[in-house]
Amino acid sequence: MAIWTTYTGSFCPKFGIYHIDDWIFLLHTNAMEKPVLLDMPLYFEGEAQYKEKCPPTVTHRLAYADCSYWKHPAFSIIEQWYDARDAFICLLEINTRITLDLPVNCQRHDLYWLYALRGSLTLDQPEDASAMELTIPHAHYCIAYIPPDDFNLRIPQGKHLFFYFVIKSDWLLRRPSAAGLEEIQSHLAKLRARLMESASTGILHIYDYHRQHIISTAAPSKPLHVEQDCFVYHKVVELLSRSLSDLTKMDEQMGSRPMQLLSAVHELIRQKLGTGEHIVISHLAEAFDVSPTYLNRIHRAHYASSLKRYIDQQKFEFARFLLAEQQLSVNDAAHLSGYTQASSFTKQFTLFFGFSPSELSRKDDD
Repeated sequence: MAIWTTYTGSFCPKFGIYHIDDWIFLLHTNAMEKPVLLDMPLYFEGEAQYKEKCPPTVTHRLAYADCSYWKHPAFSIIEQWYDARDAFICLLEINTRITLDLPVNCQRHDLYWLYALRGSLTLDQPEDASAMELTIPHAHYCIAYIPPDDFNLRIPQGKHLFFYFVIKSDWLLRRPSAAGLEEIQSHLAKLRARLMESASTGILHIYDYHRQHIISTAAPSKPLHVEQDCFVYHKVVELLSRSLSDLTKMDEQMGSRPMQLLSAVHELIRQKLGTGEHIVISHLAEAFDVSPTYLNRIHRAHYASSLKRYIDQQKFEFARFLLAEQQLSVNDAAHLSGYTQASSFTKQFTLFFGFSPSELSRKDDD
């Protein structure tokens, strides 16, 4: 079958199996559901027009893709996606004159390869301050494990182009040893256990080869429909392999001074917990003779989360321990957590956990 010869690999028509290097895709398995549902806030619905067809102004067009197009006086959103059965790709183009907060629902436990080709995005759960907040700046990407849940997608003013792909979990977990996928082993373990806690790798840089490979998924020449799935598999496997290489390089770089510095900073934070001292990032940076900007940058690069968020998480987990296990009063827990006023502590604690410290005390009393 000559149509397969343009791809690196082989095809078995009897069983519908496409083989790329050491990766195997079953072409007639059940199709994947769309993994992410993007919704329009109610306050925009009156002025936002919706169509299931890409406008002529779309920058890149995916072959055989489905499309959702919202047009509003202040913004436009073009979402294109293609389901290749064992892999799913999506291209999201947003032009906006305002900051957008868009509700999104992730449908399943999945690993996502998320690329900010132009512009930036933040994915979080505002009602759950303890949940992961993922920010991907311009020209960067990451791999994230995300369970089925509701999230908020924040898009700042400007022009944005995002790309993501998902590989069917049955295929990713096909080999118990996950040979060749060691760099994402912890995320595969979360996927296998179907945990409800999100997690991500560090933020990785998008180079020209990433960009060219992604943009080529919207190739000017439209392949035959029977070729499209294999075309997509070839692209996502190449991007997956690149990401593993990028993670290895990042680990090598972070394994020296930056990683040692972050470990020391985390240890200092743990030492300060319970002393009543207010933990300030500028003081931490001064203790290690670095700038707060640098400290924040390397923390976000390695943990995909801000240092402030890490401090808050440690502080409130410690406060919960004091209340639940040590049975301290709210005033004492507030003081030991670095707060001078219990009212401020109660407000922040409630925002973080979704229940007040006094409620926690009552639960333990019951």
